[in-house]
Amino acid sequence: MIIIFEKLGAFDIHYNAQRVCSLWRELAKEPQLFRSIDFRDVWVHYKSGAAFLSSAKDAVARSRGQLEALSYNGWELDKLLLYVADQPNVLKHLRLENFLNISAVIFAETVIEAVLKEVGRRCPELKCLRLIPSQIEEKPSEIIRVDYD
Repeated sequence: MIIIFEKLGAFDIHYNAQRVCSLWRELAKEPQLFRSIDFRDVWVHYKSGAAFLSSAKDAVARSRGQLEALSYNGWELDKLLLYVADQPNVLKHLRLENFLNISAVIFAETVIEAVLKEVGRRCPELKCLRLIPSQIEEKPSEIIRVDYD
């Protein structure tokens, strides 16, 4: 059953599978299912940024320190990143898309730079950071990628 859940991914486990029955609800709490969290393009399923942020935070919390990879776009990016940085984790890969979609677009670059510096300081295992801003079309030459050796 765990192998099936691993194929579903964090969003489907959180949003769908845990609602099937009590057995599936218990299985949906296994930290190994939340080592890699992909919350890209799922914000359309939520009615508000607060609900989306709450689900994303819950997925991070369920990893219980085993979070290795996080992919995210949508609302409240700055708040989620600070939450991730506050949790015990072994984050190695961080992929952020549409990262300028944060609280105040005018201050987006300053905020995202400050937040990412804090994430980098608190997540010493981070090896790959990929940023794909919302204001450009996704082309390989325009994707910001930082690999740490």
